[in-house]
Amino acid sequence: MSLSAPVNDSRRAVEWWRDVPPPSAEDLQLEADTLWARELGLLDGDESGDERASGEFSWAEIDKSTDIVDSDDDPGGDDPAPTAHDGLTSAPQDGSTPTADTGEVASAPILDDEADVDDLLRALEVAAVTQRRATAEGYRLIALLVSRASIDPEPWVGPDPTLDGVGSDPRRRGAAAIARDRRDLAQRAAVAEIAVRLRLSEQTVRVRGSQAEGMRERCPRTWSDFAEGRASERHAVETARLADSLPDSPETWAAFDDGASERARTLTPAKFVVAARALRERVHADSLEQRHARAARDRGVWVTAELDGMTTLSALLPADRAHAAMARVDRFARHLRATPNEERTLAQLRADTLADLLDGADTVDGARPGSAPATATATATASAATSTASTPATATPPCRSAPRPPPHPPTWPPHTPRRPARAPPPRAPPSS
Repeated sequence: MSLSAPVNDSRRAVEWWRDVPPPSAEDLQLEADTLWARELGLLDGDESGDERASGEFSWAEIDKSTDIVDSDDDPGGDDPAPTAHDGLTSAPQDGSTPTADTGEVASAPILDDEADVDDLLRALEVAAVTQRRATAEGYRLIALLVSRASIDPEPWVGPDPTLDGVGSDPRRRGAAAIARDRRDLAQRAAVAEIAVRLRLSEQTVRVRGSQAEGMRERCPRTWSDFAEGRASERHAVETARLADSLPDSPETWAAFDDGASERARTLTPAKFVVAARALRERVHADSLEQRHARAARDRGVWVTAELDGMTTLSALLPADRAHAAMARVDRFARHLRATPNEERTLAQLRADTLADLLDGADTVDGARPGSAPATATATATASAATSTASTPATATPPCRSAPRPPPHPPTWPPHTPRRPARAPPPRAPPSS
């Protein structure tokens, strides 16, 4: 709920208090603290705010302290009092504390460092609930703006040129094609405008709008918890992601929503992720084979740049192949860890072994980054039953930060001699 703009003759309407000095910031803060304390029942009438109720806040008290207060005290008004489900109004741009006089959220007072521990914890709870509600309102507004841009593109791309019937399209498109392009351009313009104002990427804006629409359609109970501040943003995002993977079945949506809502109120985000995934597996109507076949189409490998010349290599693979690859890397790393004078950790050995396996090295010796391998490639003769290690190669000394490699680290896996190649049969002499 926002304040209306002053009328044109506002100077005459406010001349009666022209000489009254405006309230100071301390007065406004004191008024905000008093209203907040009265909302919580900490103050009755003219009592001071020294006597505070003991114990933790209940959800009813937190809801009351962060609810939207109606600015119209007239009982005969036609407009109903807004609730938490209606969303939050924007916070003041000057950083002041919203008060009940403006019809905005009554936030917790700013306490000093010497305040009581219970008071600080209560204020922290109220601040967390207020922040979650504001975040949910941001998701809702993004989805609303993008949806309205598709329904009414005129505020974003101008009037429809096909209504007057006079203009001609240089691309010779029909009215349906023009309307489709206008809707698409309006959505793109709305997303770009939101991204600039919020300093977010356009992809982030689209994802948040899609997640809000999906939760309001498929998981209304969890969305209501998010809007009321009972669930965090991570709870809501994970719920939206899992609900988007469910089949188009209202019964499946309702079963998942009921379980996710109960778990989101009691579990931390990390535990909720595990529980929500298990719940999704139980309520999904499709078989595991069908879902695995669809999910395998998204497999891929990508690289993410890190700091100081490092990079994260990620791969999305079927679970059986990923575990088999990890088991092989771990087996090589543990073999190298058992060698004498090896000081690298098992995690470092796994990384070095994976690099040896992927960059085409002839041996898996787990060479350290920044140093050359300590041995040359093992060779074998055609008649030998076992492999014969080659003479150690003269390598550049490793970097000082890494320990010097052992002089003769074993090669793993053990080299298996190849069978001698058969000589090709003699060619028949050409016929004369």
